[in-house]
Amino acid sequence: MEKFYDFSFGEEDLKFDFIFAHSIWTHASPTLIKNCSSAAARVMTDNTIFFSTYRDIDLTRKKNISETTSFKEDWLYPGCYAYRRETIQKIVESAGLELVEVLSSFEDDVIDLPQPKRQIWGVFRLKR
Repeated sequence: MEKFYDFSFGEEDLKFDFIFAHSIWTHASPTLIKNCSSAAARVMTDNTIFFSTYRDIDLTRKKNISETTSFKEDWLYPGCYAYRRETIQKIVESAGLELVEVLSSFEDDVIDLPQPKRQIWGVFRLKR
């Protein structure tokens, strides 16, 4: 089976105000997270906000899950990878982004999107 992980956002001159990656990083290795972050950074401006879910290890300890340190597959499905917040920060920083906030869910008048499997939303922007 051919592996195809294209995180391109189209033409390089396109710029986005918001980017959402829902339940992608939950199944992705650090290499794929960096590739996705790098692709997102290319289409971001200083005002762009990038949201992505991942499994935060600090929220999964109740289930005796430890941070993944061995990645046999770039893409793990139906399983999930779990990361420490510091690990996610290092990965995205290497792609020119920074983690600015963590949300457990989107819950307001516009969006009601609770997260399954202890995923959280990371909020990222271009590194300043």
